[in-house]
Parts: sequence; C-alpha cells; structure tokens
Amino acid sequence: MSAPVAVPAQTEEQRELVAVLDAFVAERVRPRLADIAAADRVPDDLHARLGSQGLWSLGMPEEVGGGGGDLPTLVLALQRLATGSAALALTVAHAHAVVAVLADHAEGRSAAAEVAAGARPALVDLVRAPVTATAQDDGPVLDGAVPRVDAGDARLHLLLEPPGVPGGVALADPTVPGFVAGPVARRCGLAGATTRAIEFDGCHLARLAPFPATAAAASRGRIVLLLGAAAAAAGIAEAAATAAGGYLAERHQFGGPLAERPVLRRRLVALRGHVQAALDSVWARGTRTAGLAALPADEADTLAGECAAVAGRCTSTAVAVGADAVQLHGGYGYLEEYAVERLMRDAVSLRAAAAAIT
Repeated sequence: MSAPVAVPAQTEEQRELVAVLDAFVAERVRPRLADIAAADRVPDDLHARLGSQGLWSLGMPEEVGGGGGDLPTLVLALQRLATGSAALALTVAHAHAVVAVLADHAEGRSAAAEVAAGARPALVDLVRAPVTATAQDDGPVLDGAVPRVDAGDARLHLLLEPPGVPGGVALADPTVPGFVAGPVARRCGLAGATTRAIEFDGCHLARLAPFPATAAAASRGRIVLLLGAAAAAAGIAEAAATAAGGYLAERHQFGGPLAERPVLRRRLVALRGHVQAALDSVWARGTRTAGLAALPADEADTLAGECAAVAGRCTSTAVAVGADAVQLHGGYGYLEEYAVERLMRDAVSLRAAAAAIT
C-alpha cells in the first residue's frame, strides 16, 4: 500500500534520499526491531551501517567529516527513519544537535569530528534542570540531576549552559568522577533510546572541560534536537496511519474490505490529514531555518521557542493518530503482533521525551 502522505522532497537529491532511507528502514531496521527492544539500544552493526551509508552524519558540516546536508534534508531523513524506529531517529538527532553546537568552536571541533565519525553523544540542556553549583576553593561543584535523557547509551554528553558557565558548554563522559549515568529507566515505548537520568554528585566543573559558547550555537543545538523530535513524531504518525490503512484494506467483512465502508474510510482520510499537517509543519519550520549556521543569536533563540511548540504539537498528533490507528484495528490493535501496538507506545514515550527536552 502506498504511503498515506505526500513526502515533501523538493529536489532530486532529496527524492533519492527518501528512496535510500525507505529501503534502509525496510531491509535493516524493521527486521531488527525485536533486537532493539530486547537490548534497549541500537545494535552496533546497525549503527555502523548508518555510518557506512552516510546517514549518521548526513547533516553535519563537511569540515568535521559530515555530509554537509542542510536542515530540511536532515528533517526529512529523520522522519523517514522514524517510520521504522523513532529511537533511532532521536539518536541521530542528538548527534546532529551536539555537532551544531560544537562545530563553531575551536575547543569543540575535535569532539564534533568524533561524533561525525560515529561516537554516540547526547545533548543535555541544563538551563532549567535542577542542578546547582556550589563554590569551593578548587572551583564550582555540581549537584543535582537531569531526570530524563533519551540518548542514554551516549559515550559523550554535551552540557548546555551548566551552572557556573553562563552561556557556555561542557563535555562529559561516564568516566568523569561525580558524573553518573543512572540505570536504564522503564518506560512505555521508544525501545532503543536507553533512557536514563543524568546525575551530578559532587562533580567538579573543571573536570567537565567547560568552555564558552555563543548563544546562537546553543540555540542551534536546541533547534536541531526539537525538530528531530518533531520529525520522529511525524514518522510514527505516518507509520501508524499506513498500518491502519493496510489493515482496513486487507480485512474483509460485509462482502468487501473494511476500507470501503464509508465511516471507516472517512476516519482513515481524517487520520491521513492529521499526519500530513504534522509533516508539513515540521518541513515548514525546517525550511525556515535552512540557513541555521548563519542565524543571529536573538533569531535563533526565537526559533528555538517556535520549534519547541512544533515538537509539542507533533508529538501530541502522533499520540492521537496512534490511538485512532489502534481503534481502527479493533481488538487486534492491542496485540504485539500488530505494529500499531508498538507505535502507540512509542508516541506516548516520544511525547514525554520532547517535554523533557523543553
């Protein structure tokens, strides 16, 4: 069955990318969903395959080893990946968000190159997090926690605006004393995200390699991650609507397929309309921020707020579409054998993840 929405690929290169990603999802991602769920992480070989096909670093600057793609192309790629695994799309979004911050600063370019080469990072925004800095003779000491980070398998954490470094950033890895990645959290869905809390327990700020960053760079990181979450939500919604349409077309009652029943056909059309609206809103915001690297600080900050709103709307749409897709399956929608059961859970968890980002 054809996709229920019009994918907004504008160029021949983008259309080719859609074909590559759809094949990657069908051949590499969906057959591994059980493995991803069992381990609650993206398998190393699948991660390596993303890199070998140029998908991991698609939208990262060429100067650090990336593909140089613009933000609309990245948004499109994340949406297509999320039709198979939203957690995989969110992992790629974290990587691009981290590089969007680091690539502008000499102190961060080597770390940005590591990410482009395949290191798994997480962007951790500390602006509103309950983390405090206490002055001591040898410098500030951090205490507190970030309750949820949905890239918990990260080997590198980029901390945005930690206490004691106003407007700056810091790099941390699990070996830093006092910096603790907590146990994997239980959640409804989003298998593969390896969700954890990040804790600071007497962590000396100096050990986190802090350095000043521009306000525009920090906002760019937030924009990329929020649009990534919104694109992942649009991917979930499309996959759920496609599954519902396929089920209604295959299921026969009353002398024909259920998809021909007027009431169900109208519900399916409405479902597809919601998906298209979500996808169009993500694309419109991504297109507006195509020149992300050149945005001045005030405009980048404003756009970050707008992207937070887009992420909120799209994740809520994914939940609504997922719930309707489950209902259109009747009682079968609650069985694990049907994709909509997982997609509904993924939508709920992604909405919580997006709320944690903002």
